Amino acid sequence: MGRTYARLQGENETVATAIDEHYMPRFAGDDLPTTDAGAFVSMADKLDTIVGCFAVDLIPTGNQDPYALRRNAIGILNIIRQKGLRADISALVEKSVDILADYIKFDKQKTVDAVNEFIIQRFRQMLTTEGLASDCVDCAASISGDIIKIDKAAKALAQYRETAEFASIAAGYKRINNILKKSGHTGTEYDAALFESDHERELAELINTKAAGINREVCEENFTEAMTQLLTFSGPVDRFFENVMVMAKDEKVKENRLSLLNRLIGLFNLLGDLTKII
Repeated sequence: MGRTYARLQGENETVATAIDEHYMPRFAGDDLPTTDAGAFVSMADKLDTIVGCFAVDLIPTGNQDPYALRRNAIGILNIIRQKGLRADISALVEKSVDILADYIKFDKQKTVDAVNEFIIQRFRQMLTTEGLASDCVDCAASISGDIIKIDKAAKALAQYRETAEFASIAAGYKRINNILKKSGHTGTEYDAALFESDHERELAELINTKAAGINREVCEENFTEAMTQLLTFSGPVDRFFENVMVMAKDEKVKENRLSLLNRLIGLFNLLGDLTKII
């Protein structure tokens, strides 16, 4: 009826169609908006409903979802995927929260975090239904709020997830992550003159050789190629940990090795938080 009233009031067809399409999808399997205006208004309306409910603690629990927030989130995700929209979900949520904050008082950051996780959970369920491992989705979601980018990265991770090389890289990543967290070291500048082992030199050389290429492939969203290059670190990382004591007695040597590992984990992080891979 909204479209009909809009036409009767002299609105142009773009406005009339957007009014009608902003309700779409109304249910699972329903048609999605065909126009950009309809898609944008539909997403804005659904996100406003989700954010508003979360802000006042009307959050779905179990099978209880009286305001159809799960359906609204799935509708937003389906529109983004169908139209290939490059929208960062976290940025959209923050904008919606900022608008709402002009009218009511609530915990903004708590709401942003909860809504982001709620929507990503729906996307995780969508992709796992399509056959992707949920941990690959979680890993990919750590690099971006862009749904299309998460989709691409998760599929690349899943393609290599069962290989021995990936298992080695994931194990090395977790080990490096633990070492760096315990040490509290954040530096990334190392001095090759302080290397005492060929295994340190081998790892440093590979980082210098591969870093620019991996960064470029990730920026261009060629995640499969980026993963292929990242897996070349499997052997050197294994050999490094088999032969090098990171926490050396010599403070300068130790700090140098920690800086090397910080440089390495920064490269790995381009593909996501690999600690999320089970």
